[in-house]
Amino acid sequence: MKYVLVFFLGFPLIPVRATTVISLETALETALENSLYMEQAGIEIERGDLAFAGGLDRLLPEISVYSRKSADYPEDLDDGGWNEGFSLTQPVVDAGLIFNLISSMKDRDYYNAVSRRTVVDLILNVEKSYYNLAQSEALVASAEAQAERTRENANVVYRRYELGDTNKVELLRAEVNLLNAENEVMLSQTSLENNRRYLCDLIGLDEWEAFGTEDLPDPPEPNLYIEDMDKADIKEANPEVAELESRIESLKSKKRAAWSGFIPTLDLTISGGESSTSGDYQSPTGSSAGTDFRLSANFDLANVKNLAFDINNARLEQEDAELQLRLKEQEINRKYAELADALRTSFLEWESAKKNVELSQETYRLTARGYELGESSLSEVLEVQTELYEAERGLAQTKSEYWTNYAELNYLLGVSMEGR
Repeated sequence: MKYVLVFFLGFPLIPVRATTVISLETALETALENSLYMEQAGIEIERGDLAFAGGLDRLLPEISVYSRKSADYPEDLDDGGWNEGFSLTQPVVDAGLIFNLISSMKDRDYYNAVSRRTVVDLILNVEKSYYNLAQSEALVASAEAQAERTRENANVVYRRYELGDTNKVELLRAEVNLLNAENEVMLSQTSLENNRRYLCDLIGLDEWEAFGTEDLPDPPEPNLYIEDMDKADIKEANPEVAELESRIESLKSKKRAAWSGFIPTLDLTISGGESSTSGDYQSPTGSSAGTDFRLSANFDLANVKNLAFDINNARLEQEDAELQLRLKEQEINRKYAELADALRTSFLEWESAKKNVELSQETYRLTARGYELGESSLSEVLEVQTELYEAERGLAQTKSEYWTNYAELNYLLGVSMEGR
């Protein structure tokens, strides 16, 4: 195992393990194969299949077989013979079965939509976690560069102190500044490890692995304008809208199935069997066999109140789901505008941060050189050094923010699943 050791006046910092680099695509493939959220998505699909199977099962005839004996009095049961037979009941006209079958199909569509949204949520979370980890790595690199610059300045101060060109106060100030810089390195390393562990758990790795991310590409300039937004296409593709629409269709089918309970049913029953008697209970001793056909119309008057309750309950659930859909559509319109603005803003901030880093690097180089020559003060060096550190952090943050906004926009537009 390799380690990178950073020293402060001879005292080592915490070792940082060398890491293996994985791409975002690899992280997504690992998540789609191993993540616990994929198991949850699979359970939703099984629920849908089970609901559909239940709807189909009710179309099948009810079949029963029996073997029994009967008598007028309990004490005569020992004397009689056994009756064997069967009974088959097949609905001939039952609107409830048809509507329940349609409802089970809509339930399956709904659970499939829930499963799809679970997968899309996983993709978004992996992307955001990956970008967050990449930002943490950039912040660690920035903190380490800051500590190295501080160390170089401390060496310059120490040399000038030995030559009598500076005083003890500046030497102590340089050492304190170096200690603070190395503390910043340790804090950023801790944040990096926490983000790495979270991504490991998210993509379904059994053990935490010390992997790193690829360098994020420079953000391309976005070309999104609110006036060009096709609201209908966005709503149709959004996974949350698709889930709510499937739920509404499922509830509509449940309401129709409840209304169908007021339609009488027509059942055909076929029964048959053989009865035998012996002894004194029935005479003459013998047996009989036959098959009966019975056509019956049924309407359960006692169930009317329950049917009314089911209808009203389904109506309220449907109205609530339709309200949630309208609220979600409003949220999508608003969020699209927000993300489009955020994407453009983060791009401009990244461009500005990139130029700021370049200028700060040159300013620091000149100021540090001036301090060595006695033309600048330590305070000036520390000030421009801090400005450079903040510029580097700002560059890492704006790049991560851009790609995070990009991932959320893809989720909103329903393109996270394309090619997967």
